[in-house]
Amino acid sequence: MLKRFARTWRFALVLVTVCLCSAISLSACGQQPTEESQDKTGNPAVAAVNSDELKVSVAFPKGASSVGMASFASKISSGELDVPYIMAVAGTFDQVSQAIIDERVDIAILPPSSAAMLYNQQKGKIKVVCVNALGGAGVVTGSKKVKSIEDLAGKTVYVNDQSDSFVTVFKKILDLNGLTDEVTLEYDPNSAELAAKLKADKKVVAVLPQPEAAAAVAQDDRLRQAFDVSSLWDEKMVDGSRWVTGVVVVRNKFFKRHPEVVEDFLAQLEESTEIAAKDPITAIPLVTQAGILSEAMATEGSLPACHPVCIRGAEMRKAVSGYLQVLYDENPASVGGLLPDGNFYYVPVEQVEESAEE
Repeated sequence: MLKRFARTWRFALVLVTVCLCSAISLSACGQQPTEESQDKTGNPAVAAVNSDELKVSVAFPKGASSVGMASFASKISSGELDVPYIMAVAGTFDQVSQAIIDERVDIAILPPSSAAMLYNQQKGKIKVVCVNALGGAGVVTGSKKVKSIEDLAGKTVYVNDQSDSFVTVFKKILDLNGLTDEVTLEYDPNSAELAAKLKADKKVVAVLPQPEAAAAVAQDDRLRQAFDVSSLWDEKMVDGSRWVTGVVVVRNKFFKRHPEVVEDFLAQLEESTEIAAKDPITAIPLVTQAGILSEAMATEGSLPACHPVCIRGAEMRKAVSGYLQVLYDENPASVGGLLPDGNFYYVPVEQVEESAEE
């Protein structure tokens, strides 16, 4: 009887999920726990969703910024969790943003620039609760002469310019190392074309985002990743800012009503992130099954290189605010014309007080 009950509820949830997919053009799956599992967990998040008959809608985009969600997504799909999450994987950031605007998604992953724009457009209706991905990029070449950023002086470097923020970051890193006038940049939005250039001429130097950089090296043993670009940001920026590529945002209305659910989500995300970062062999099939990365892009080297993390509180605020300042200085429109105020960030009260005392 209990098994039949569970199957009935899961079938009902599939119907709900299909409706969600149709409405926001995302591919999704979800779960509904049985009454027996709900009664025995003692999880305050479970009690909260039971009392409101709530289903928690989560959306995230395909790509590097969502690698840390893979194990979590697998648990949602298989019905292992007590909180009834509905998961949606989006093809674009804009789809995720629109779903938040329409209040069809409660928790989502976005680039920090998109989150800032949404915050400004919606007059503060969302909040950032954690950083879930840091920037990943590699300088790839077949030349053994390029070993550090100083070796780029006097060279032409091809840069993937599909993302304006990616270009801004690399220019900032060149500036921090006094190389702005020493390096000629050639732009190409197609990573596959850049990879072809690298294969054709070992002297070519290209900056590729992850996981494309790691995949290019894995597919051609004549290529190598000379150095990691993201580490250079951390070496030079001393204000606590980081190169942030993914943040978790929550609608304020949902956060105020269900803070315990947000905490449960973050706990699940942190555990999932650990697997992607430290056990990529286990994570690879989960990443591809969720549709986050293709099989060609999901490799043992590429998953950790995407830098999945779970940074919260005051450290999160420093990381994101400093990064947004760099984007704003380059182009205010990239963050919506204004830097978000303090209400954009969720920092526990005790951490706010500690920061004030420092």
